[in-house]
Amino acid sequence: MNLKRRRRIIKNKYCPSSYADFPFLVDRPTISYLKKTYNKVVFILRGLPGSGKSYISNKIVRCYPLSSYVCSADFYFTSNKDGLYNICPEKLPEAHQLCKKSFFKATVVGKRHIIIDNTNIQRWEMDSYIKIANQHNYLVLIVEPKTPWKSNVEKLQKLNKHGCTSEYIECRKCLLHPITPYFWGFFVNEYESYLFTKFAEKNFYECLSLFKEFGNDLVSTYSKSLEYKMIYNVNFQKLLHCTTYFEKELKDLDSNEDSYSSQSDVIGSLGKHFKLTVSGFIFTPRTSGVLIKLDKKCLKIWKSEDAFMYKLDKDGKLIPSCSDEKTSCKDEISDAIYKKISLLSLNNELSKNRLCNVSEFIPVNQRIELKVGSRAHLTIGCTDGIEAVQTGFDVLSLKYKYLQSDCLKICYKNDCSYIYYGEGECKVLFDWPLQVESLFASYYQ
Repeated sequence: MNLKRRRRIIKNKYCPSSYADFPFLVDRPTISYLKKTYNKVVFILRGLPGSGKSYISNKIVRCYPLSSYVCSADFYFTSNKDGLYNICPEKLPEAHQLCKKSFFKATVVGKRHIIIDNTNIQRWEMDSYIKIANQHNYLVLIVEPKTPWKSNVEKLQKLNKHGCTSEYIECRKCLLHPITPYFWGFFVNEYESYLFTKFAEKNFYECLSLFKEFGNDLVSTYSKSLEYKMIYNVNFQKLLHCTTYFEKELKDLDSNEDSYSSQSDVIGSLGKHFKLTVSGFIFTPRTSGVLIKLDKKCLKIWKSEDAFMYKLDKDGKLIPSCSDEKTSCKDEISDAIYKKISLLSLNNELSKNRLCNVSEFIPVNQRIELKVGSRAHLTIGCTDGIEAVQTGFDVLSLKYKYLQSDCLKICYKNDCSYIYYGEGECKVLFDWPLQVESLFASYYQ
């Protein structure tokens, strides 16, 4: 949107600021974070005519004046001379096509905050925007007005600037259904995702140099070269994310399929800034991932399956537990943890530069308690035929193995503890955890 159009923005007197109290407009840490260079977001406004979408669009433009770009089919019915709006229904398809072209150009040149100011009532109306946004590593936030009349057909008919009749608005209202994301999570921006992926690659090769068995086990498992990018099919251009809830993950346990999306903490956190603590990396023959520790704020919106939803089978492998076994399984795990920890002797005075037995040397930062959030991670890459969800299983599996194994090889180097579990499984733990910034959002396919 050019400067002249910005100047024509008129504040809607019917919309007080409380109707636009979204985190990306009122939360200072979020606003500060989104104004940083590498954060790209597409705001898809959704709602009936007259519900307050353009008001939200104007608020976003005022909040991010140097980086926002508005795409709207309405622009093609607005006079450049006097700013008057004169819609021509026969040209609507053409106007929407031009709007999509404008959006595509904006993503190609890297506009950081792009606003789609159309009604977007049905899913197919926003599919092309979502597809392009995903291809160019943008986060997508579907934003619906909070005005009390957003479903009041009579008032919408009076307020909308398009001259829509009550019958038309009522018809569109019948098509307005909730849109369910594929998953929710904490998303790291494109630049920091790249940095963490390269950092993981560096630590992977460090593990290879410290533990010869690690490389031998990987080669024997997959019979391929030890090129990090080739083993894990790493895409250096993707956005790393920590999944908080996968739509199909807990349907068998929840009576209400949309219970997660309707939680007040989830609704209030969409588009909000969160800090994640990075404690290390894991590398297995299946996955490569970043270990994440969640704080209390993050845990409020965490609902991913955790340690208490899994148990060990007779062969010691991690398998999902039945919902009616949740409580007993959790107690069983907790007892095993404390029993194991009580048997382990801590000796921080041992040499930090040699391989040592876990029963002889256990750094304080490696003592483990499996609890809510234990599965939190960022998936960097997976081997052929392995899905990203496997990374969470590997994170929990290595924690169980740590508690069960009699002998693990541990080496301390560069303020990191490198642990080899055998069978091509390795973990890196930082003595000084890192902080990474993220945005809580939904992912749509």
